[in-house]
Amino acid sequence: MKATRILFKRVISDKKEKDVFIKNFRLPVCKQCAYYLKQDEKDDPNKISDYDKCMKYGEQNVVTGEIRFQYADYVRKQELQCGMSAKHFIPKKIE
Repeated sequence: MKATRILFKRVISDKKEKDVFIKNFRLPVCKQCAYYLKQDEKDDPNKISDYDKCMKYGEQNVVTGEIRFQYADYVRKQELQCGMSAKHFIPKKIE
């Protein structure tokens, strides 16, 4: 699925209409994915951070067992991973 552009009309203060293009508007959002991991749970839940992670991709330290997940924005840019089309997107279950 290719990135999509959506055309919106909006009214500005002088009552003239301008075309507005929203890139990637219809693509799944990482924040709504089951693999999404908020970096700091104390943050505002609506705030997205560049440091939020994707639990689908990571690496385990063979000595400590610690798992380091990759950044969600990086994973979305890599077509061999999730990519812009979000090929591994699984909607979060609503509790």
